[in-house]
Amino acid sequence: MSFDRIAKIYDKFMKWRDPEPLARYLRLKKNQKLLDVGGGTGVLSHRISPDVIIVDESIGMLKRAMSNGVKYPVRGLAEYLPIKSGSMDRVLCTDALHHFSDPETAIKEMKRVLRDDGIIVLEELDPERLFVRIVVGLVERLFFSNSTLFSRDELQKIAGEDIEFHPYTRVSYIALLKK
Repeated sequence: MSFDRIAKIYDKFMKWRDPEPLARYLRLKKNQKLLDVGGGTGVLSHRISPDVIIVDESIGMLKRAMSNGVKYPVRGLAEYLPIKSGSMDRVLCTDALHHFSDPETAIKEMKRVLRDDGIIVLEELDPERLFVRIVVGLVERLFFSNSTLFSRDELQKIAGEDIEFHPYTRVSYIALLKK
């Protein structure tokens, strides 16, 4: 299923999410650039920074992002970010890595566009949680057949470096990567 098909209703399911904990991990300062990879409608990142750049492959999601006030929606793939190397201060990727066709390449791309003192914040569903394995895993497989949920160990292997992990919600975790 394409995210274009759910773009109009996506925000209704995601609006409840509080962006403040993500903002604390990002530590975004005034005039710093934030990139949201696979950011869809911008329902979270636009509340962190009104100048967020959202890269998403779904035209429907990006149209919705514009109607939500996102100024910089960019169509593109996480594995081939159409962003200049070393141009971003922070990169955010929430509940999206498991949808990418090549997550390892996507992480390399996030690192490529990051400035030397930058931070990447990944939020992912935790397959070690029973609810995620049963309910969320089933929904992901039914609607998004290409989804692969990553345990912390699996994510550490594909990221290729030390990652700092933090609990986030009852069903997800945060992974911090610094450049």
